[in-house]
Amino acid sequence: MAGAIFGQTLQKGNLLGVHVVDLKLKPDVTYNQWKDFMLNKFIPKFKEVTQGEIELYLIEGSRGENENGIGIIYFFKSVAARDKYFNTDGSISDYGQQAFDKLNTINQEATEKFEKSFITKYTDWIVQ
Repeated sequence: MAGAIFGQTLQKGNLLGVHVVDLKLKPDVTYNQWKDFMLNKFIPKFKEVTQGEIELYLIEGSRGENENGIGIIYFFKSVAARDKYFNTDGSISDYGQQAFDKLNTINQEATEKFEKSFITKYTDWIVQ
């Protein structure tokens, strides 16, 4: 199942950052418009600027505490891959900042066209 979801198999030492998203859209924007933007523009651009070192997946809650909610999974091959982009306090590392600076245009498009606010709470999970 994990191979089908991720196009690869989860392996010991992989790291998943599971982010629960609190999204507020602009009044004239539908969820499907934002979703299309994320799946077809933002996520592919993110993969490009991180050279495939971080895979993003949009997730939608089906049951449980986050039913009908949305989230983002950050998939890293290892803790070291995560630590290349993020400091221990969760802030962006110098290396990560250089990569993420290449997302400025698409981040600006997200905030100007779609998002009123986009806040996440997360936990990083290491596959055992």
